[in-house]
Amino acid sequence: MKIAAAYPLSGANAESGQMGLDGARLAVKHINENGGIKSLGGAKIELVEADTTSDATQSKQVVERLLQDEDILAMVGCANSGIMMPTLPVLEKNQIPAVTNCNAPDITGQGYQYVFSLCHLGPDAGQNVVKAIQWLNDEMGYSYKKVAIVYENSAFGISSAEGSRADAEEYGLEIVFDESFAPGLTDASSIVTAMKNSGAEVFIPATYASESKLFIETMKSMDYHPLVIGPVAWPSLEEALGDSINGILSTGNWNPYTKYVQDNPENKAIVDDFEETYGYFMTEVAGPNYQAVKIIAEALEICGTRDSVVLRDTISQTEFTDTLMAPTTVKFNENGLNEHAIAVLAQWQDHVPYAVYPTEVSVREFVAAEDMD
Repeated sequence: MKIAAAYPLSGANAESGQMGLDGARLAVKHINENGGIKSLGGAKIELVEADTTSDATQSKQVVERLLQDEDILAMVGCANSGIMMPTLPVLEKNQIPAVTNCNAPDITGQGYQYVFSLCHLGPDAGQNVVKAIQWLNDEMGYSYKKVAIVYENSAFGISSAEGSRADAEEYGLEIVFDESFAPGLTDASSIVTAMKNSGAEVFIPATYASESKLFIETMKSMDYHPLVIGPVAWPSLEEALGDSINGILSTGNWNPYTKYVQDNPENKAIVDDFEETYGYFMTEVAGPNYQAVKIIAEALEICGTRDSVVLRDTISQTEFTDTLMAPTTVKFNENGLNEHAIAVLAQWQDHVPYAVYPTEVSVREFVAAEDMD
């Protein structure tokens, strides 16, 4: 049973691609060790892996080559929305269902019938950030009002920034700085200087790990210490920042340190096995890609056929329970979007990104950076 695994394993997005592939590989290991697809005689899952590179113009051709193998029934990938989008017409043409963590609005907003996104829409992450600031103000006694929005000029960054921008005024916040930057930024000093001069009390970055590190280290060098709320919760950010990571709030599509994982012995065993196998905690990219493979396998178990169209219909019509995803249930709407998806906000405490918001998923309480030991 072949599943294509298309991820950017080289170039600027290689980190996210490798995390996605690690999650998919572990799921295959668990499925095969548990007897494979029993309704198909115990058929084992085989990942057919390919590097899309980090160039979005290449991903379409890579997936086209992958799907020349007529035994491929489904696909997981591409870890990055900008890389995923060019593959959508190829999947549609070949009638190959794909389950992905990618969540830019155009992934599920263009009418394609063969793509399913496990995660909330990109703007929802931005909205969750401003809701969390309101929660800090109204429930936790803080008074953050002036915010700066800084985002990578990519599908991920633009959609996240849109979400923060749209609801800021509604939640009593004033956007005093709003700036984009091109991928591959190497000098953040001019942006940070302008942001500091704006009087921003909160820094909302829609950035990947390397740019987040650059901004945070530049702010530190300028003795500028706003509340940081929004960068990805990836191990590389913690490795880069050391103790400076503590107190930062990270937003994500998924988090292993939520009550739906930590209080569930089966889910806890999965994330523990991941960390033991790969040497880092299961991230917001790895977790959903693990679940993507599991959903395809469960749908194959249900439909009991190697017909990719029937498989697509089964994924579309099934409510998947007891998953890694908060709040454990996955059901795709008519556009292929998981209607139960939740954006999670985690705070780095003792070098671990524990969920703190929304409260129904949290395992720790928020602590101001200045109050940490």
